[in-house]
Amino acid sequence: LQMQARSLIVLYLAILGLSWVVQARDCPNNCSGANGRCNTLTGVCQCVGNWNGDDCSILITPLAANRPTTGHAEFRNWIYYTFESTGNAFQIRVTQPNREGDVDVYVRKNERPDAIHYDYADLTTEADVTVDVPANNQVTRWYVGLYGFQSTDYTITLVTRTSTCPEDCSGHGTCSNNECVCTTGWAGRACETQIEELNANQWTPQVTLEATKWKYYHMRVAATSANRLTLSVIMNSGDVDLYVKYGGVPTQEDWDYADAGVMLNTTMVIETPQPGDWYFGLYGYASSTPFTFRVLTAVAECPNQCSGATHGTCNGVQCRCNAGFSGTTCETYTQLIQFNQRYEGHVDGGEWNYWKVQSGTSNNMVVSLTQSDRQDCDLYINSGQLPTRFQYQYRHTGIDKDSVIRIDNPGSQLWWVGVFGFTNCDYVFNVTEGSSCPRCVNGNCDAQGRCICSPGFGGEQCDVPVVEVQNGQKVQGSVSANEWKYYKFTATSSSIQALVKEATTRGQIWLFVSMATAPSLAAYDYADQALNTALHKVSVSIASSRQQTYYIGVYGNPFAEHTVNFQLAAWAPPF
Repeated sequence: LQMQARSLIVLYLAILGLSWVVQARDCPNNCSGANGRCNTLTGVCQCVGNWNGDDCSILITPLAANRPTTGHAEFRNWIYYTFESTGNAFQIRVTQPNREGDVDVYVRKNERPDAIHYDYADLTTEADVTVDVPANNQVTRWYVGLYGFQSTDYTITLVTRTSTCPEDCSGHGTCSNNECVCTTGWAGRACETQIEELNANQWTPQVTLEATKWKYYHMRVAATSANRLTLSVIMNSGDVDLYVKYGGVPTQEDWDYADAGVMLNTTMVIETPQPGDWYFGLYGYASSTPFTFRVLTAVAECPNQCSGATHGTCNGVQCRCNAGFSGTTCETYTQLIQFNQRYEGHVDGGEWNYWKVQSGTSNNMVVSLTQSDRQDCDLYINSGQLPTRFQYQYRHTGIDKDSVIRIDNPGSQLWWVGVFGFTNCDYVFNVTEGSSCPRCVNGNCDAQGRCICSPGFGGEQCDVPVVEVQNGQKVQGSVSANEWKYYKFTATSSSIQALVKEATTRGQIWLFVSMATAPSLAAYDYADQALNTALHKVSVSIASSRQQTYYIGVYGNPFAEHTVNFQLAAWAPPF
């Protein structure tokens, strides 16, 4: 009987063993071979060494402090490093010997970074980049991700610091709570920049400013010296941004007045400045930018000359607006513009006049402006709200004496017309109505006076070719201000991503995607109009996987004073 019981137990265990074999689970990608071992009970890889990921295919290399490490980043591939910080500040420095290559740097604590999830990053196309990470006073595991936007060799270095403040405050300040407190006459995160005294009404000597660097000036305004400051920056090339703050040094995040445009000649007017200490910061947005700077002080009667005699009159230092006008400078016409009627106004440099018009028909609306000789007014139009130099649907800039903007099918919405003074400018303008088409280069005119483009073309006059791109294909291109480049991407998928990267600039391109036809500033489905990055992305998801054509528009935005070179690519997964 005991022998029979033992036989039954052995048979039962054998059956159980067979059951375990049948229920064994596979691991993803077989743990990438020798990179890991498969736990057949759970189907989970146990990675060895520095290999990570569900299938042990991701190598995360330890990064030693202050020891340069070389490597190679392939196109669209990630490379990861990791290290532990004791809480002090540190830098990640990456140099690329090949100027044609491009690697983006992402830093994240406790987890691997990606293009969306990161704590610090540098996405520029500079060959030498530095990512500064401030102290956090706690032991932290950090991960660095290098993404090959273009294939390139590189050298990466983790630079650690013993002080909790950057560059030990450069010897011009003291470290307090991980931040530098600069001594008088010095500024910057590391107190690295000297503040120079500025003489009113005099040009500074020419200064060459490198990208990401600052130049600071200080001027004391007496109570009776001026009720207007006129700031001027002149550049022959490059890009310098101007920041102004009363009572303290300005930064990109903390300022009272700012001009971050790309015009070579920048003018800023500060009315009724508060007596006391004024600080002016000039920031190098592009490399090697030579400039000169001046602050004029003046006692003005009324701001903006009250927008001209038809708008208002000056009563001491305040404007008294005529009937139908409002605002500090009588700049806004409160009634609707009448078609075929003449209007006039005045704008000082940096000032605006605003007018509003409503058509109520499908006929084209034409806005025509004429400015006085050797003056410069710019014309902006937006629907529903006031235009700015960076938010508008139509724009005409330049030094042409006559400016004309045609709006197709304006409908019943309210349109705001803005006249901006690039310099002091007197102007007259009117609004007319018509149904005639512009010259349709590659298309036909419909009953509403709009161009219907032939296949393969887009734009208001159907004069811009639409170039077809394939999945994953990289395309080179360039645009100037107010110029479009169009692309067509067809994919069978439930989602796509369009990606544009500026070659040597930041924030001078806008990216648009439409599902039906080439996009415009007034008609599009998706957009990325970020101004602080060289990388622009649009992601589109639809309900199910099906064949769909997407029209991609790359637009040279108002910041693009010069030609902007870019790379474009579109991707779609096979599901």
